[in-house]
Amino acid sequence: MRLFGTKFFSLVFILSMLVSCSTVSKSKMDEVAQRVKQQLEDVYHQKFTVKDVKYMPLDNAYKIEFYETDNPDISFYTKVDRNTNNVTFDTYNESISNDKVTKWMVEPYIDKISNDWFGYGDISGGDPDPINYDTLKDYENALSSNKKNALSFGAEISINMKITPQNVVNLLIYIYQFGKYVNSYNFKYIDLNVKVYTLPDGVTAQEYSSSDKDTYDFKKQDVLKATLKVSTKDIDSYKMSSPMDLAKYLNIYKDNKESTLINDKPLYSKVQYLYYSWERKKFNNMF
Repeated sequence: MRLFGTKFFSLVFILSMLVSCSTVSKSKMDEVAQRVKQQLEDVYHQKFTVKDVKYMPLDNAYKIEFYETDNPDISFYTKVDRNTNNVTFDTYNESISNDKVTKWMVEPYIDKISNDWFGYGDISGGDPDPINYDTLKDYENALSSNKKNALSFGAEISINMKITPQNVVNLLIYIYQFGKYVNSYNFKYIDLNVKVYTLPDGVTAQEYSSSDKDTYDFKKQDVLKATLKVSTKDIDSYKMSSPMDLAKYLNIYKDNKESTLINDKPLYSKVQYLYYSWERKKFNNMF
């Protein structure tokens, strides 16, 4: 199903023969997009849908966006260069890898915070590459056996929820657990970037994150309520022993002012109370 080795170069050669366009009319762009789509489907044995096609004058190239018809989360761009007649689409494999990492490693934690979120996980820097594994267990085994780990892990996550003490506690607990889980594989670099929005009814995190913010009748500063950025040094096992250690990295936006959770005394005191009540309950359930 996936494209490797000589198949890649063969497909590039086949696709390059499709493009000898002398115009940039919409009908011609649509024609090129459909021909590329057919060639992709013949090689990948996968159905694709054309999402968008544009002409880029500075590059003298067509930029075509596709997604897997049965899995719209896997999208990628194909660039058709009219100068050289070359066609490239290497972002497809990257999109497949990101989709696996998101579903395997990110989703189980973020789903516990909110059922309305959008984002992705990304592992880069070499092998083992998620694209070569069919299950999370197999990939985790490969990560664990990789002694010279030079890989980097990144995640960009947008969450739609209200800032309440209980929601903040859940955010701290599960981002902490997520960070510790990721850190257990000794990635060289880790970068987690979480944004919390409180969006109007009818607007989802995916819609807002994937669209032009200027198209909405509200401003970003009116709906952005918190940010949490955690990097490798912050989640080192020797520097963090509790979800509450994340409080100093959580920025709260209120009344056009920014402060860390620790400095928002009323909210912080309620969060502390709820968190330590949860800790006591968890401890009592052990006996």
